[in-house]
Amino acid sequence: MLEYDSAAYVTDSVMGLVVLAVINPAAPVVLHSLALGLDVIHGIEVDEERICVHGAAWAGGQPDLLLFDREAPQYPQLRGSLQVPGEPLNVEFQGTWLYSAQMWSGGISLIDLSDLNHPVLTGGTAMPFTPTDLALHGDQIFVADSFASLLLIDGQCLPATAE
Repeated sequence: MLEYDSAAYVTDSVMGLVVLAVINPAAPVVLHSLALGLDVIHGIEVDEERICVHGAAWAGGQPDLLLFDREAPQYPQLRGSLQVPGEPLNVEFQGTWLYSAQMWSGGISLIDLSDLNHPVLTGGTAMPFTPTDLALHGDQIFVADSFASLLLIDGQCLPATAE
């Protein structure tokens, strides 16, 4: 669950994205829910303007990243989606960018969100092991992997994807 202002956002594979009013944290109230079509939901990332739900839709060709706006925080609207290599385990917003750590492909992807309706995979890098978590600090990307390693990547060095 991620709380932002007086709304909390919860995800699961059955209910999808659920918006709760948390004016009284002891008695949250369901305001809205959206079915997502993901078989597994790994998490959610929320900032002032956007929500990203990430997981896996095992039916081929389905998007793994679902992007919502927060213009009306209680009623987020789906704006864009994207299928990335692998299965996104963790994502982080930074400005108009979204960084995604994926298992199966064992990589980090860089996604341009300057137009939330049309996200674009612009770059990425392979990892020696499956990245399980990532954190951003300035241009640095800290990546935890499945072998208990911590890797540091210079975010300015992510190679661009051919367009």
